[in-house]
Amino acid sequence: MEAEHGRGKNFYGALPRLRSTHLPRPRIQTILSQISDFNVTLIKAGAGYGKTTAVVSYLKQSRIPSPNAVGG
Repeated sequence: MEAEHGRGKNFYGALPRLRSTHLPRPRIQTILSQISDFNVTLIKAGAGYGKTTAVVSYLKQSRIPSPNAVGG
C-alpha cells in the first residue's frame, strides 16, 4: 500500500495549531524570513525550546508555498 504524502493538498492545513497563549517572537520571525533563500534550513535546539512553534508561526504568517521536502 502506498502512503499518501499530501501531494496537491494545502500544506498549511497539516500544520499544528498554535496555542492561544502563543507569544509572537519578532526576532525569530526575522531570522526565519531567510528560509526561502536556502535549499535546506536546519533549526537546532533542545526539546521544549519552541522550534515547531516558531516554524509554524512563521509559515502561517508568511504563506510560503508548501516545501518540497514535506509530503515526499
